Amino acid sequence: MTNNFKKVIATALTAVTLSACVVVPTAANINFGGTSIVSSIEASAVQAESYCFYKATANVNVRTTPSTNGKKVGLVKKGERVTVFQVKNGWGRITPAGAKQAHWVCMTYFTRVTVPSVVNPRNGVNVRATPSINGRIVGGLGQGTKVTIYKIQVTSDGRVWASINSAGTRWVCAVDKNGVEYVSCAG
Repeated sequence: MTNNFKKVIATALTAVTLSACVVVPTAANINFGGTSIVSSIEASAVQAESYCFYKATANVNVRTTPSTNGKKVGLVKKGERVTVFQVKNGWGRITPAGAKQAHWVCMTYFTRVTVPSVVNPRNGVNVRATPSINGRIVGGLGQGTKVTIYKIQVTSDGRVWASINSAGTRWVCAVDKNGVEYVSCAG
């Protein structure tokens, strides 16, 4: 387990704990398997969200609105990875819903990527149909099983769920509500 992954999970758990808060961008980014995740949080109550990882295929301006008319507030360099929380009319929001200022990038210049991971507990983990402790169990994975994370969802109960298929129909609890990590970044 990498220190970066621990920081990402700790940030996500802290955010959920503070009334379902989410990560908010600052100048200090954490690198999670090459994916840019920000290190500070904004303490405003928002609904838990899902997010996916994308890699820039060119240098891309970060804007305050989903439009080329939006003010430029940053740059994502070619090869950098970002977390996209919402896609709207070809633009990706790279800040969570609770952020004071939304930041957007043109999705034309990004490709979706995944994160290689591995199952930690000796007893393995349940695979569920939905990202919920009450979701129907559809299988299981043993310790050391390598999986690919396609999408992450932080739920209001403090759990971090990872979709292990591209359709979003197979989920494992990556981190429980007490901060115990079940699935960690392998790459």
